Amino acid sequence: MSSHPRMKKGRSGTLDERMKTLLSAVGLSLLAAQPLAPQSTGLAKGVVEENRHVLSQEQMDAAFTKPGCLDGYRPSQSGPLIPLDRGDGEPLDTTFTVEPRWIDSDGFRIRGWLYLPKAEGPFPLVVLTNGGGGDRSPTKSLSDFIAPVFAHCGVAAFVHDKRGTGESDGVFRDTTYEDYIRDTGNSAVALSEDPRIDPDRIGVMGGSEGGRIAVSSASRFPVFSFAISMMGPLQSMKEDRFYAQLNGLRVQGSSDSLLAQVEPIWRGIIDAWASDDPAQHARIDEEILAAQKLLTSREGIFCEPASATSVAGALRDIRSGRIPEGSSVVCTLTGHGLKDPDTAIKQCEGGMLTVDAELDAVKAAILNNM
Repeated sequence: MSSHPRMKKGRSGTLDERMKTLLSAVGLSLLAAQPLAPQSTGLAKGVVEENRHVLSQEQMDAAFTKPGCLDGYRPSQSGPLIPLDRGDGEPLDTTFTVEPRWIDSDGFRIRGWLYLPKAEGPFPLVVLTNGGGGDRSPTKSLSDFIAPVFAHCGVAAFVHDKRGTGESDGVFRDTTYEDYIRDTGNSAVALSEDPRIDPDRIGVMGGSEGGRIAVSSASRFPVFSFAISMMGPLQSMKEDRFYAQLNGLRVQGSSDSLLAQVEPIWRGIIDAWASDDPAQHARIDEEILAAQKLLTSREGIFCEPASATSVAGALRDIRSGRIPEGSSVVCTLTGHGLKDPDTAIKQCEGGMLTVDAELDAVKAAILNNM
């Protein structure tokens, strides 16, 4: 099997031109591949303002043109690209290597994998960020797909487990965006010292939540010379969360009148969530836990704290007069209390009651303690 086309044809054009061609092939806007202005707190503001225009037909044509390095191949979800003329049982033509790496990031070990082309370096590098959530596989799905494409076409790529997931250190529920931003930047700084990497051509790329992390990391760490955000939010975190909730209801067919009632409630909750005021957070938590306890003790409904949020909000609005007296209110409770047993145990009065694992014993324990 011959080497892949980029190696066979050799390097042509400037690095920026080759990068833009490659990025276009994987469905990215040419504008997203523009080199970053010098780092500032403006989140690459100069790049955004400079490129605020409609794409020309020439740019559109280039964006949908498949580069030569992918001729004769198709990507797989992960691993080597697959030659179109590959026979049954024929081994894959691996055009890159994958090296496991550990990155030290503020005292946490981040597990990653460096994809390197089988060619003469130094190579440009793309550090790939992860999507939202704590499930390792879906958060890395874009990275696992695109890293082999980059490496096949002569661009090194770095994939890593998000802090608190997979093999990386940390506890996911304790992680923050600040952690992800620093882990991304610290990875780039560490890899810039590898002689096989061109330190002047290191970029960062991510989709969805990872798109936000990519742009934020690029604005904070001068090691990055370009950033690529695929479907990454451009608004604040508060607006992002607010409209995600509101549009979710709209898609499900909720009326405008209902959304008008929900909007101020959610804005207040999200404002409290986004604040740096521990006392405000504690007050919200107390209201939610009080509602959970009330439902359990008065109604026999054992829900998780997240489900009790709707009841806590309704009780608050009844007290404030936002919901008129005598109104009919529907609160949806979906999660069972055993999803978060530790919180429920902390609210128990008089300690835990141990009963035999028999129906009659459980029924007696419930009825005798109502």
